[in-house]
Amino acid sequence: MGVGPFPRFHEDKGREISVNILRINDLPTPKSPPKRGLSNLEGNYMIIYSGKKINVRKDEIVLDDGRKVMREVIEHPGSAAIIPFITKDEIILIQQYRHAIKELIYEIPAGTLDEGETFITCAGRELEEEIGYKAGTLEPLMILYPSPGILSETMHLFKATNLVKTQTNHQADESIKGIVQMKLNEAFEMVKKGLIRDAKTVCSILMCIK
Repeated sequence: MGVGPFPRFHEDKGREISVNILRINDLPTPKSPPKRGLSNLEGNYMIIYSGKKINVRKDEIVLDDGRKVMREVIEHPGSAAIIPFITKDEIILIQQYRHAIKELIYEIPAGTLDEGETFITCAGRELEEEIGYKAGTLEPLMILYPSPGILSETMHLFKATNLVKTQTNHQADESIKGIVQMKLNEAFEMVKKGLIRDAKTVCSILMCIK
């Protein structure tokens, strides 16, 4: 199996942790992500906030060594994000103000699943709402966990091609300031310069760059 034991690291309490390094062939075959609902749990947990699209809860869990610890988790129903290609090598990004970081940033269109909605349906809906295009083709790129340390969200990334112009339908609580068309290579250079830092957008650009 793995190559180890490797270095020993010390926590503040002085407890040693032995770390094994695994070779890539030792890793288990990835499984499809589980279906995720809000508060569909067993065990000790407490909902401390219930919002329109998320819940925040406290979980009591038992670690492998028998210790009981608390974890704070944000429950999220899932989301879809789309990198739209207006031509073979040109994409469309939006500029959106994000209150949490208090910045205007470049992003691909994205949004949260409505109740009962599939990821691909969500992708098509968000694409049209945010940039005013329908996709003739939606190609799955990857599935990612945006912040698995605290967030249950599963995000599906898609590549949209054969776009047909319609019209935008921005939601009342959105703050989209502009729609920008650029070469994929230009976007890649912006990633390298730190001008595009939104994780889903960076992942999508890297997935599509040749």
